[in-house]
Amino acid sequence: MRLLLALGDPISRTILGRFAGRRGHDVSSADSGREALELCRSSSAFDCVVCGTRLRDMSGAELCGRIRELPREGLAFYPYLLVVCGQDEIPCGRDAVRAGADGILWEPLGPESLEIGFIAAERVSAVYGKAAQAGGDRGLRDG
Repeated sequence: MRLLLALGDPISRTILGRFAGRRGHDVSSADSGREALELCRSSSAFDCVVCGTRLRDMSGAELCGRIRELPREGLAFYPYLLVVCGQDEIPCGRDAVRAGADGILWEPLGPESLEIGFIAAERVSAVYGKAAQAGGDRGLRDG
């Protein structure tokens, strides 16, 4: 799975990147929302984007909304969006889901919660990939 980590904290990016890499995921990273958007614009192959609630230049909710607004051809670009939230950030998590996030990863993050998020991302990516190959994008567009 192609994974983009858009987290402002370099330690979190490193830890999550190593975890995902050890599980065979192809990991890219960004330290700002602007950089994450640029990577998404230049590559439609991210299966999953994991972002924090607060990046250097925008909120996680804003990043999710802006990713969902990017133009797509067929179903080649539907990244599963996961937002990392602290237990005290429930409103931020709710805003992110309303803006387009598919799920929340609650801190403190553990291997099990990360694996659960990645399993869901892989499942959705597989469904969209099969639909795109079959040319059947009706009914599967996000919305």
